[in-house]
Amino acid sequence: MSQTRKFDFKKITNHVREFRKNPTDSERLLWKELKGRKLNGYKFLRQHPILYQGNLIRHNYFIADFFVFKRRLSLSLMAQFMKKVLIMTHSGMRN
Repeated sequence: MSQTRKFDFKKITNHVREFRKNPTDSERLLWKELKGRKLNGYKFLRQHPILYQGNLIRHNYFIADFFVFKRRLSLSLMAQFMKKVLIMTHSGMRN
């Protein structure tokens, strides 16, 4: 008989809460621009868990930094990359 492991929702919820409590600088800046349906009226969720079945007995998840349910759009930031983008944006995209 195969042993199946289901999602541990309490563990996932705690993991998400920790990420929400400690956002990176990039996440904090982008959230200011996305919250409150500021971007084309889309509702962005912050630190949203995406659940998937990895194989027959293993269930996995990852946490998207931002998620738009209506478009099934998931965004994940890389802090160092975003820092460079923000610096380039503020400096007028100069080299």
